[in-house]
Amino acid sequence: MYHAPGEYVTDFCIIRSAGTFHLFHIRGERWTWPLGYREIDLGHAISTDLCTWTPVQPVLGPGAPGAWDETGIWAPDIIEVDGVYYMFYTGSDAQNNQAIGLASSADLRQWDKHLSNPVITPGAWSDRAVGHDVAGRDGMVYADKERRRYLMYYTATLADGRACIALAQSADLHQWEDLGPTYIEDNRGYNRCESPYLVRHDDSYYLFYSAKGGAGGSTVAHNVAWAISQSLRQDVLILDMDLAFGTAGLNFNQDPPHGIADALGASGKVDPTMLDRLMSKAANHINLLTAPAMLDKTFDYGERDFEQVLELAQKTTPVVVLDIPHTWTAWVRHTLATIDEIVIVAEPDLANLRNAKNLADTIKALRPNEAEPLLVINKLGIPKRPEIAPKEFAASVECKLLGQVGFDPATFGTAANNGQMLAEVAANNRANDVFRMIGMHVTGRSAPEAAGKSGNLKLSSFLKLKKA
Repeated sequence: MYHAPGEYVTDFCIIRSAGTFHLFHIRGERWTWPLGYREIDLGHAISTDLCTWTPVQPVLGPGAPGAWDETGIWAPDIIEVDGVYYMFYTGSDAQNNQAIGLASSADLRQWDKHLSNPVITPGAWSDRAVGHDVAGRDGMVYADKERRRYLMYYTATLADGRACIALAQSADLHQWEDLGPTYIEDNRGYNRCESPYLVRHDDSYYLFYSAKGGAGGSTVAHNVAWAISQSLRQDVLILDMDLAFGTAGLNFNQDPPHGIADALGASGKVDPTMLDRLMSKAANHINLLTAPAMLDKTFDYGERDFEQVLELAQKTTPVVVLDIPHTWTAWVRHTLATIDEIVIVAEPDLANLRNAKNLADTIKALRPNEAEPLLVINKLGIPKRPEIAPKEFAASVECKLLGQVGFDPATFGTAANNGQMLAEVAANNRANDVFRMIGMHVTGRSAPEAAGKSGNLKLSSFLKLKKA
């Protein structure tokens, strides 16, 4: 529908004026996406029917060196008041500290930045004390006419690391009062509340946002399991141990009536026949013990509650892949101390570095005579994010770098939405080679041609790290 040659388009908003629709968006160089990025400015296109778009002159660019928005601007949101258009946008400085700025226009073509930018910065309740990578982005302005004020909802992070949506208010769109967090995501499995949007319907208000999960450990685990099953032609069992939020069923387009919770609830009576009944077949050589992924009850297990199921799975299936959630409990600690291979999946940022280092050190102390944990860097090259080089990351956490997977939201998103593995939707994607290589390593196979031989295959664990 709208594609500027040689560019990519993200973070857009649309406003109508005098019968013409105006689209404002990030304008970036396509050759750098998705393994890197270079976002240029905020682009502008017009249309009379929302189908055919004509690009016109871009409207705003980053600030000068040393400015609060010197490294990039994004996430425009526009409101019209008394014939003047006000655009709120996110900017970031050299330390990737984010804030929200204001520009105004009388004709949607010529824009002037506010002299007192940024107009909104996260308060003392936020993570700003860290001094870098401070979250304060994706602002959405709402006209609260009943109270004669404007509200700004935006993505932020609390000082303790929890994701939140913050709120500010203004009487004139220029001066803003910080009201702190209006919604806090206590589940640390979701480390970002992206792009909030408020809608009033009848007498109720609905706040929409995109809940961002972790580093993609489940996606890596499931695709590696698929690669093992297809390359080695060995049966693989995936145990989704994230009982509340597990995605194995979704990723393989399965909705079985039974799964791992039933096995754990069998009170020591589970046997090979029962385990086989509780499994769901996802594809040739792929079986699942899915998580219920429901919040109707809590899942509080003791240190050894998973032990019998894991031992039985290992005895009955050549390859067992454990998808372990981002949590630290007695049963997680015990499980990590007893399995063959551990793969830590992390994103290349500072919070993941800290978590990976803590985890690697703990695992090594737990099992000094066993194989050391391995490292996979995932989502390499996310736009607007300063990243730690994978080799530097691995050296800092003192783990072998087993592979790195580039940020490719379109392809991975298509696979996830279809309930398929990456190789099924993009067989030539380079990430498939990474998944195969990881599979060969954790199963003790150096090359696919060994697939016809029997061997001592491993029980592998994939740990996903998230910002904390």
